[in-house]
Amino acid sequence: MSSAQRVPGSRRATGPRRPVPGGGAVLGVLLLALAAAAVLLTGTAEPAPRQTAGARTLVDSALLACPSTQDVRLGRVTTRVVAGLADVRPAGEPLGDSGELLVGEPGRAGEPLDLARGALEELPSDPTGPAPVLDASGDLAAGLFGDRTDSSDTAGAVAACRAPRGSWWFTGAGASLDHASDLVMTNLDPGQAVVDVRLHGPEGTIDTVGTRDIPIGAGETVTLSLADLAPQTEELTVEVAAARGRVSAAVLDRYAARPGAAAGLEWLPATQRPSRNLRLAGIPSAGASRTLLVTNPSELEALVEVEVVGANGSFAPTGLDQVSVAPGAVESVPLDDVLPAGEPLALRVRSRVPLVAAVRTVGTGPGADNSYAGPVLPLLDPAAVPVPARATTTVQLSAGSQPARATLTGYAADGKETGSDEVAIGPGATAAWEPPTGSAYVVVTPLEGSVYGAATYAGRGILAQTPLAELPMRVRTPSVRPGPR
Repeated sequence: MSSAQRVPGSRRATGPRRPVPGGGAVLGVLLLALAAAAVLLTGTAEPAPRQTAGARTLVDSALLACPSTQDVRLGRVTTRVVAGLADVRPAGEPLGDSGELLVGEPGRAGEPLDLARGALEELPSDPTGPAPVLDASGDLAAGLFGDRTDSSDTAGAVAACRAPRGSWWFTGAGASLDHASDLVMTNLDPGQAVVDVRLHGPEGTIDTVGTRDIPIGAGETVTLSLADLAPQTEELTVEVAAARGRVSAAVLDRYAARPGAAAGLEWLPATQRPSRNLRLAGIPSAGASRTLLVTNPSELEALVEVEVVGANGSFAPTGLDQVSVAPGAVESVPLDDVLPAGEPLALRVRSRVPLVAAVRTVGTGPGADNSYAGPVLPLLDPAAVPVPARATTTVQLSAGSQPARATLTGYAADGKETGSDEVAIGPGATAAWEPPTGSAYVVVTPLEGSVYGAATYAGRGILAQTPLAELPMRVRTPSVRPGPR
């Protein structure tokens, strides 16, 4: 049986191939304008959990690239890449199995992958070569997901395979002797992509050479060692902006808490853009130290407020004053004395200027692994996360300002359900759930309210996380209204 921490809340258990105006109205408008201005000034409004305008239809294509370690000195690490096809049912209707699912390498024709609905399959992977690309059409595009897990004797990392896009931000990178990161960018499209890479450090935006107008050919992977771009910089935030085309980007981070100690391993969580209102999810309940890393990419000083979203609700932590972050800079804020221990946590970070942020957690022991809790968005559709064999998996869910509910279901690799629970989360609170024994992955389906979250992994030398991100499921079609005749 599975278990869920519900403080506050309740649970109900339930057993040819392709390459890869009147015056009142005026007053109402004025009031709305004033409210909008207040939101812009304070940056404290909750993101809208759901949009209702326009119809939502099932996707008929999906392209996912798994993170690559091509040209990265990874060391003695075991890599496992899996692909899954979640058995989710929008509006209660089962998904079909028509279409085509291909797996291959960037820039090469893929081979058909026979994957049953609900099943999970391990893919061939070479840590020194290109990472797998999943390309689906028709019914097989809906619910497609992939994940990569890297593990050594003392560290582990988990990352989802993601669709390419034009903007990526990563917080928590480094370019020093005990903190080194690599940026890996892959172009999956048939045309050339051109990207700019910008770096922010403790002293502000860093002037670098060779990071503007980087050409990435079709099917090509480009790897940049941050030590070559900003040597001896301990804390970095990386921005990838495509001037042409789009890319799939990832940052592999190796961080040692003490000089000479074994470095932990983690794929940094990514966000698409800075925001004035951030939810950081995936903070492990246990850890030796926790640090908030806040980056202000704007040209104005940022005054940052931090709120803890704990098991019993949200609160401003005692002893943590308002944080000031200079323009373009990265600020490190120790959290060891202000965060409660032994309970699921998320953070809400707010400012009047857009920010990016993450929380680094370092485990216990001389060669402790580490993980990063990054920004997450409220779920509109189901999300899927893997359940690695070597670590204890915990799914952490947080609610917005109103109560929220979600269904969490575990599945074995053959698609059989291992157990399901409905978890209720109190307003501004965080709850934790562990999948049943025998689960290979978990599907989280939002039911009510704003549901944010991440999965954390701990045990046997591993400390890692992966955020809850929606499966390719439905796209919004525009509402068309007849114009005046």
